[in-house]
Order: sequence, then structure tokens, then C-alpha cells
Amino acid sequence: MSPNWPTPGHQPTAAGAWKSPAALVAHLHTLLAMPPGRHQRAVVRTRLELPAGWWLRQPVGTSVDVYGFRGPGQRWHTALGQAWLCPVRQVRYLDAGGSGNFRPHPEDLQAVLQWLDQVQVSCPVAAVAGFPLRAPEGGWVAPLRLWVPRLWLIDDPAEGAAGRESLQVEVALVFERDRTAPVIAAEVDQLLSLLTADEVPEPTPLQLQRESQADVGQALQCLDEQPVLRKVVLAWPRHWSGGGAIGRVWQHLRQQRGDAWCAFGQLPEGEFAFASPELLIEGRHGGLRSLALAGTLVERSAPPASPAAVMAVEHQLVVDYLTDSLAELGAEARPERQQVRTAGSLRHLATPVTVTDRGGLSALQAALWLHPTPALLGLPRPQALQLLAELEPEPRGWYGGFAGLLSGDGSGDGELAVLLRGAAVQDGGWLAWAGAGLVRGADVEAERREILNKHQALVEGLGLQPAAAAS
Repeated sequence: MSPNWPTPGHQPTAAGAWKSPAALVAHLHTLLAMPPGRHQRAVVRTRLELPAGWWLRQPVGTSVDVYGFRGPGQRWHTALGQAWLCPVRQVRYLDAGGSGNFRPHPEDLQAVLQWLDQVQVSCPVAAVAGFPLRAPEGGWVAPLRLWVPRLWLIDDPAEGAAGRESLQVEVALVFERDRTAPVIAAEVDQLLSLLTADEVPEPTPLQLQRESQADVGQALQCLDEQPVLRKVVLAWPRHWSGGGAIGRVWQHLRQQRGDAWCAFGQLPEGEFAFASPELLIEGRHGGLRSLALAGTLVERSAPPASPAAVMAVEHQLVVDYLTDSLAELGAEARPERQQVRTAGSLRHLATPVTVTDRGGLSALQAALWLHPTPALLGLPRPQALQLLAELEPEPRGWYGGFAGLLSGDGSGDGELAVLLRGAAVQDGGWLAWAGAGLVRGADVEAERREILNKHQALVEGLGLQPAAAAS
């Protein structure tokens, strides 16, 4: 079937796009009335013409899943609604046979992978995971949310930035054969009503309300006193008021942050926005790619946050962890040449790690196996988690988790980024986390300065307020 089926009375433009959401809904009414195909779930693909400055509003009194993701230089994927949710909402982590590490519980991992294998749709699956937290019955669990959205909107915001008044947005609608056409069309109509070209509300001044600083000196002392600990990543939160509506942040990420892995969500579990410099895992063309990102150089003109030898140790721990962990999964990983990557005012040591032939290993399985890496937690991971639970003032939530897109066709492909340089909506303001990797020999004041610099960079990177006005 052509993606632009010629529905009588609702023809698309010469460019093949529907001129309005109402015309698209009428088009879908006709498509959904056609005889069923082979699969329980089907994907209708078409295009929609929208104003270049379109964005999403969340009407008061309603709750609709909204999610967005884009990798550097890629097109932005916006998900609206929910067609199918994975029943596994958290993954338990177990000690790996007394090895001093922990891995996802085999039953949870199998259930998640089985669900994803059953999806079988020709569009992405949305994925978001949180940082591990202590389970009531003991041990650790990582919150996980996988779902097939009702509607995907896929566009390149750069086209609108080129002076065009409108741009073409690809549409992928997921529907189940056992639901009636009027019900699905009404749901899509409601989802498309979130699209608006109204002017985004101006931001209000960002004011620091509360900062809960974790004790860097105490963490370094614990490293000295506990020989088993090789690294710990200590972070602390800042609570802000103001900063503007989340719709403005969404627009800023789409239009200004093509250099980062961007994730945005308005979900029942909470609202968040991230512009991350770090890739957790990407599966494509039969291979895998990860990025060891550890060691912060701050501004180009400033001295390093830590001595070069300390940063080298911190960075190599992450490289070794990625290669060794992927080897446990049967994938031969190869570190590439170390780089320096710029992310706003910060620079980081970065080493790509690649797997040429991943066999049957999927991107999601690799992500759950690696999560959270020593770049976000430390080593050994169980001991580092225990220390963070004692030193950090509150659970991290989304910070340190991962988000991205997974292939719904059973190929095992996907792209998942670490949730860094971001914030979550809380109490009418924003809750932001930033941290630093600590190893023996690190300097307390240098590490504190690194955390503060990262806090500065993330509010600028999210467009919460201009750099010159940031606290």
C-alpha cells in the first residue's frame, strides 16, 4: 500500500503531505476501515505538513505520553500516546556469582527481550530506564519503561531553521486490528490536537532554591579506607524554580542541540529533558558501538579539573569495563583511539568501543548488561552503589539512566544514550544532577569545581536561561 493512499476528498499536497491534522485523521478513518492484514498490529505511514515552529503543549487536566529522542546529526523522533506497554517495569540486579559485580536478573532480562521480540512493527520502540535504587526486599532494581507509541512524528528541525515557513513531518501510526476504527481515529485526533504553532511562553528567571552537596572529601576518604573500591561517581542535586515551561526546553533541544543525544519525556513517571554527550550502546548493521566518556577537562582555556594521571586512571577503568562486559556476552569489543570531545563549555576524554559482529546480541540486552557503567557509578558496582546510597542526599531518578529508540522489527538494533546533562520537573521547578568520577589521588576542590561546572553547563544546554545569567 502506498504511504499516501488517495482518500477521496482528502488529497495530500503535491509534495505528498497532509496539509492539516484534520485531513490526516480523515485519511486514517478510511484506511482503518479497510480489511485487516496479516499482523495484529500494523503501521500506517504518511506525511504531515506543519509550521516550522511547531511544538507540543500538554493541556491542563490531561495526561498523554509524550517522548522525544535524537542522536547527534539525526532526525528527531517524537512519540505521542501508547499502543503497547511492556509489562516488565523494573529489572532486578543480582550479584554475578560473587564476582564483585552485578548483572540483570535472567528472568527479568528474558521477559523484556521476549516482549520486544513479539512487538514486530516497522517503527521504533521507545525506551527509558532510571538509575538503580534499593528494592524494599533488598538488592537493587532499575526502573524500566518500554512501549510502542500510538503515533511517531519524525522530522528534521534544521529544515525549519533554514527560513522555511513549514516542514514535512513523517507520521507512523500504530494500530491494533482488534480495535475499532472510530476509537483509534478519535485517539489520534486527540494526540494531534497537542500540536501547536503558538508562541512558546517566555522563561522566568531561574533561581536556585536548594543545593544538597554530597561530601566529596568523605567519598575520597572511603576510597582510601576500602581497598576494594577503585572508583566512585559522586553527584549532588540542585533544585531550581523558574526556568520556563517544559515546552520551551523541548523546542530548544530540537532546534539548538543537534550535537548531543537528546531525550525528552512527559510520562506518568515524571517529566525530564536531557542533552547528553554520552552514548551507552548503539546496535546497527550487525555490530555494536559504545562510548567510554570519563575525565573532564572543563573549558579549553582552563586547567584540567584533575591531574592527567588521575583522569587517565578514571578513563581507563571505563574502557576496560565496557570491553570486558561485552566479552562476557560473547562480543569481541575493540577500543579505538582516545579522543577529546567537546560538549558546550566542557571537554571530555572519550574512547569509542566497537563490536564488528555482535551475533545474536541485541542493543537492549547489551544496555541492561552495562547499565550503569563506571562512568556513572564506579567500581566494583555493588560496593559503589552502597556508598552512594549512604553519601548522596536522595535517589537519582532519571539521572544516570538511559533513553533512546529500539527497533520494533526483531533485528535487535537500537540507540540508547546515558541520561546526563539534564533535569526533571519537580514542584513547579527543575531538579538537576551533576557528578564527578573519583579515584585515589583526586583533588577535593578540583572535583567540586567539576560538579559545579557541569551544573552550569546543563542549565545552559537545556536553554533554561542564557549562559550569562546562570548562577
